Amino acid sequence: MVNSPRSARLCVSALLILLFAFSTVSCSKTSATVQTRRPDYAHDIIPPQASRITATVLAVLPPSVDGSDSPCAQHPCHARIRVDSVLGYGQGFSSALSTGDTLTVFFEYTLADTRTIFFDFQQHFPGLRPGDTFRALVYENRAEPVIGSGKKADRYTITAYERMILSK
Repeated sequence: MVNSPRSARLCVSALLILLFAFSTVSCSKTSATVQTRRPDYAHDIIPPQASRITATVLAVLPPSVDGSDSPCAQHPCHARIRVDSVLGYGQGFSSALSTGDTLTVFFEYTLADTRTIFFDFQQHFPGLRPGDTFRALVYENRAEPVIGSGKKADRYTITAYERMILSK
């Protein structure tokens, strides 16, 4: 009875099931190991018309004087920055940024500490000064200025940033 065709088929089936189970377990361990080796920023998808950079603030430009109560009339929103490294591009970003490039950038939530301006924000930004290094997404604006307004549209905008602390 041990050498019957039915017992042979059962043994072959059991071996195939065990082989499949072991190969599945070994594959899942390999993929988990690969995922944990990625850099911190590698899992972040860069949105369209944006570039992820690290940069240094070279100069903070004075606030625009337009007589309004807007945050940019009371706090600086434009800065001259130097690109220290380009970490990636999103789809449709047409500029080719390089290390060492200098840009004039519009900071949507000002260069001041947002805790003193936007009290109800869930995420605050500490503010930036000349010499500060930061990481951010730079968005490229392709919108044309309004005809007759006399105002030039900002080419690059930063909404959020992370100030980097350099160890000496």
